Amino acid sequence: MKSITPKLSVIFALAVGALGASVPASAQLGTPVGAPLADRLERAVEALRTHQDTSGVAGISAAMAVDGRLVWTGGFGYADVENRVPMSAATVSRIGSISKPVAGAAAMVMVDRGRLDLDAPVSRYLPQYPRAQGERFTTRQVMSHTAGVRHYRGDEFASRVRYDDVVAPMALFWADSLLFEPGTDYSYSTYGWTVVSAVTAAAAGRPWADVLRDEVVRPLGLLSMQPEWQDSIIPHRASYYIRTDDGWLNAPEVDNSNKWAGGGLVSNAADLVGFALGLVEGRVLSEAARAESWRRQTPEGESSYGLGWNVAEIEGHRVVSHSGGSMGATAMLIVLPDDGVVVSVLGNTSGVGHAGIAGRVARILLGVEGR
Repeated sequence: MKSITPKLSVIFALAVGALGASVPASAQLGTPVGAPLADRLERAVEALRTHQDTSGVAGISAAMAVDGRLVWTGGFGYADVENRVPMSAATVSRIGSISKPVAGAAAMVMVDRGRLDLDAPVSRYLPQYPRAQGERFTTRQVMSHTAGVRHYRGDEFASRVRYDDVVAPMALFWADSLLFEPGTDYSYSTYGWTVVSAVTAAAAGRPWADVLRDEVVRPLGLLSMQPEWQDSIIPHRASYYIRTDDGWLNAPEVDNSNKWAGGGLVSNAADLVGFALGLVEGRVLSEAARAESWRRQTPEGESSYGLGWNVAEIEGHRVVSHSGGSMGATAMLIVLPDDGVVVSVLGNTSGVGHAGIAGRVARILLGVEGR
């Protein structure tokens, strides 16, 4: 590694030793940076450490990019509480609904190639979908949560049923009435993204997991990102927890194959940052496809959502983002595409959100905190 500034040496020491001997942490520096940014990085790392220490999460891993470069990735707390395995830059965890923008990128590759028309009825690609529903809404509408496809019911979030393809789980919901006339309202639906994955696979003419791997994961070098098959060996995979008044409990076992595209992927924090930078740099999508993904698609008065992304601003800076919540895990990805700033935070405890800390870190890196 090249020599680093004194401030970055301080950051490394803080990251590795911030939690003391009883609760280990690990960190890995990215591209060396100069003193002004090093000051911000030190504050950002300290904010992450404090978040882990005070939020009730067993452990977090995080990564940061500035000016389009990965400048820090590391972890605090435990990836495995029982065995005292520390969170680290390598830790792989559930990313929950951040799977949606990843799946959205795979769909938009098919749009770029002229194989998928966002405004055609989904029945064009899925003739097996009940006609009463599949002829009424489009891929654009399911990607923007304006199709009226329902979300989970009952204990579906905690499903333990294994599905070997993305078509089979649609039988859970495809005959149910739509919540509203497509295009007239907004209602968040992870199941809608199961439809997106099936449409993408049909347009590509091959299994969805293969499309994701070949068109997004491999081109961007995202070695850790993959569907979480429960019986697979996934190196550095975190354990998952639920927080109680008495401490942590192991989260119930689930099988997320009913919702790969909507909430079933795993990744490490640095690969989430790499995914976002790959989009910013135009490495998998055309400028037009990326712009369409990041353009608001929802009706006025509803959540500002594009095609797999929340769309907003921080102090006048354009922001696209997504949060994620899975059984035993939570996640946040914030991208400021015009500034080259990306922040990802992964945690292995249910119910502990990271939107606030990720937003604060982004503001620190931008130099706008406190304005």
